[in-house]
Amino acid sequence: MKINLTIPKSLLAGIDLINTLNGGRAATRVEMQRREQGYEVLVKVPGLSPEGLHIDVREGRLWLYALYPVLAHGQAHQQQLPLVLGNPHIPGDVDLEGITARYDRKSWRVLLPYNEGIRGFEKNIDIDF
Repeated sequence: MKINLTIPKSLLAGIDLINTLNGGRAATRVEMQRREQGYEVLVKVPGLSPEGLHIDVREGRLWLYALYPVLAHGQAHQQQLPLVLGNPHIPGDVDLEGITARYDRKSWRVLLPYNEGIRGFEKNIDIDF
């Protein structure tokens, strides 16, 4: 017995897009290391253009993402789909205003400098009874 199965084209297009974004690319590498001046986040994404990485600081995390165009038939402008590449926690001793990033040799380096006013702070907290 032969089964005739029809799958909507929109579902197939969505599956093809997800396969392209996730299965059709090399693995992304995001590493955070402690350095003398601060923390350094190394980001390597094969195939992503130098201006393709977006970096945001939100809710104590460093959001690293790329925007990919979504093919939409009949629409005047093209939609973009964010693909999160990493979202490491920002340590408490980082100067949030001093975070910088640069592209060098096919990778991005994000520097999270120390906030020297917070670094090494210690205090004993008395408990009220």
